[in-house]
Amino acid sequence: MLSKEFRVTFVVGIVLVLFALGLHAVLKYYNAPADVEHGLINISRS
Repeated sequence: MLSKEFRVTFVVGIVLVLFALGLHAVLKYYNAPADVEHGLINISRS
């Protein structure tokens, strides 16, 4: 049996992956420029 903390971490990870895949699908559906999607990933400050 998995510990409660590991199960919570696992579920949060799955939710984040599903959110990222959903956002990717929406951006592709609306033909957003690639810069938009890459801009969401890039967190460095210029």
